[in-house]
Amino acid sequence: MKVNLRAFGLLSDYNKGMNAQIETEGPDLSGLFGQLTIPQDLVMLATVNGQPASFDRKLDEGDQIIIVPPVAGG
Repeated sequence: MKVNLRAFGLLSDYNKGMNAQIETEGPDLSGLFGQLTIPQDLVMLATVNGQPASFDRKLDEGDQIIIVPPVAGG
């Protein structure tokens, strides 16, 4: 299935850029993160179709996913 992933900050390094359409066979966010080798402890917030989502959230064709890393700075 294809999903659209928007990754911010250092997470965009795992996504080959900020926005990408990803072909995944992972049934959930955890599977997608594993496919992209994104460490789950680097994901502070994940949303699917605009709604906050846990890592076990099932994915469907065309889902819009946004991931945000922990905020740092001063």
